[in-house]
Parts: sequence; structure tokens; C-alpha cells
Amino acid sequence: MLPKLDPPSLPWNDWDELRRAREDLWLYRTLFLHRAENLTPEEQQKLAGLLAGPVGGELRVARTFLEHWFAIWADDLGNRRTPQEAERRYEIWRTDAAAAKLGPLRRQQQHLDADHFVRLSAFLRNTAWEPTNNAAERSGRIFRHGQHPHVRLRSVTVHFGEIGRPFHRSASSEIGALRNWHWG
Repeated sequence: MLPKLDPPSLPWNDWDELRRAREDLWLYRTLFLHRAENLTPEEQQKLAGLLAGPVGGELRVARTFLEHWFAIWADDLGNRRTPQEAERRYEIWRTDAAAAKLGPLRRQQQHLDADHFVRLSAFLRNTAWEPTNNAAERSGRIFRHGQHPHVRLRSVTVHFGEIGRPFHRSASSEIGALRNWHWG
């Protein structure tokens, strides 16, 4: 027979409710990072449900923190802000007391200081520049990773067989040469 578990702490009614909330938060964790205009009606409803749940207080603070970050750069219609308006919104975002009470958000506020803001906002001062997005950053990262030399060595035999290197020396001398090779 299993021992009787104490009920979870408030605001939870039972362990199943807590387990469901945990699973939903894990399953829908990426919804918190999307701009509201990019969510489908079903996703908006799910996000609203998670924000209204028992752990919704801290989640609402984090979501508002992110929405204010998005609002630094563009208005509700998606138009680019002026550098002065962006800086004013940045200062409000950086000094948000509710966000500062949560460790991860406070660390972001501290990390993204005024110098960092100047670097991030360079595109606002030059209207010919386009702001980057995650797809552009991801493409750039993929490109950069492709520039590095890659050695996919499973075994000596497979490696030499895959690149079609002629075996003019014995296999043992090839293995010895590989052992002495510097794989930086």
C-alpha cells in the first residue's frame, strides 16, 4: 500500500492539477516568447489560460517584460520607433520594479545596459538599415558554423574509405599517422 501524500501547497487543489499545469507549461513554453500578433486564436487562448492559472502571476510579469521589450523597437502597427522614443521605452523597461523582483528578468535588465542598448538600437539611427530577426540570425549562425572545418571520424577504416584515399601504406602505418596528427 502506498503512503498517503499530503496535499500540495496552495494554490493547488491536488497533485493531478499541479501535474497538468506542469505538463502544459512545458508543452506550451514557446508561446510565451512569441509576439501576440504572431499567435493563432487557439494559441492566444492557451496562453491566456496559462497566464490566468495558479502560477500566472510571475508568468504575467515575464510576458509583460517581453512585450515591453518588443515595444521598444516598434509601435503597435509595426512601425520603427524614433531613437528618442526607443530610448525612453528602454529606460522604462530597464527600471521595471516588478521584473526586477524575478531573478532571471533582473539579470537581463542588468546585462542589457546603456552601452548594449546603443549597439542594439543602431538600426533606428539609420533608416536604410533593416532590423534583424531570428530567421536572419539563425541563417547567419548556420553559415558561420559551415565555415569551420569539420572532421567526422568514426573509425580509421570508414574515414579512409569515405574520402577514397588510396592505401599506398599499410593500415597500421595509417593508424600511426593518425595518432600523431594534431586534431585542433
